[in-house]
Amino acid sequence: MQSELNNICDYFVHNKLVINISKSTETIFYTKRPSVPPPGPMLLLYDSHLKKTNCFKYLGVILDSTLSWTLHTELVFGKLSRSFSVIKNLAPLLNAPSIKCLYFSIFNSYLFFSNLNWGHQSQNKLRRINSLQLRLIRIIKTVHPSLSDSFQPLTVAQIHLRLLAIILFRVKTLSLPQTICSSLLESLRISPRPYPLRSTPAPDLPHLRTEYGRASIFYQIIFHYHFLTSTNDGCSTINELKSKLKTYFSMTNLV
Repeated sequence: MQSELNNICDYFVHNKLVINISKSTETIFYTKRPSVPPPGPMLLLYDSHLKKTNCFKYLGVILDSTLSWTLHTELVFGKLSRSFSVIKNLAPLLNAPSIKCLYFSIFNSYLFFSNLNWGHQSQNKLRRINSLQLRLIRIIKTVHPSLSDSFQPLTVAQIHLRLLAIILFRVKTLSLPQTICSSLLESLRISPRPYPLRSTPAPDLPHLRTEYGRASIFYQIIFHYHFLTSTNDGCSTINELKSKLKTYFSMTNLV
């Protein structure tokens, strides 16, 4: 690990880039099984020891040492709570289209952000977020009765399924980078074709030893294989798929 870190430092120096040592940390990823986390090596960055941490934030996403996404879920809940207060106070002052726009701008956007990473969690872990969303929707519909039928936002789980269905569609139609399509098609043992995917048996779920394996797109596609293939079948464009998913979620009404 030290040699690879030295190579990274050499690359930065060669390209006249600077690494911020004060913001650089070392995190060891491990499974939940060991009661005592492994110590890990002592790494040097420009002759300075890297600070060891159990979590770090990267591009707005908190990654912890076991990739349980608990800390990131708490971060999302905090942001949603602030947005909840803003929308609740402004709901009586704004008309229906404006409050709907505000909801999707400062509340729903947090549910979508990096959802493929953390949206797979159990309903128990997402309980606080789902409860807060449901309370806000009830407040909006109470203040603006005209939105009772038309305003049906997706839950975290529904957003996760929607994104997975879109990914499977793009893989099936080879509209993603070739390396990604080839890897997923080979792993799922399917090939791009026009006839229904439901005729293909679902691949076996891999045996997982880590939480980040469960969060992988490959595992999640297999886990929801029958739903994803049934929604993809018969859709020739991405807009048809989105329309089909919207109809399905409005019928299930899981919010």
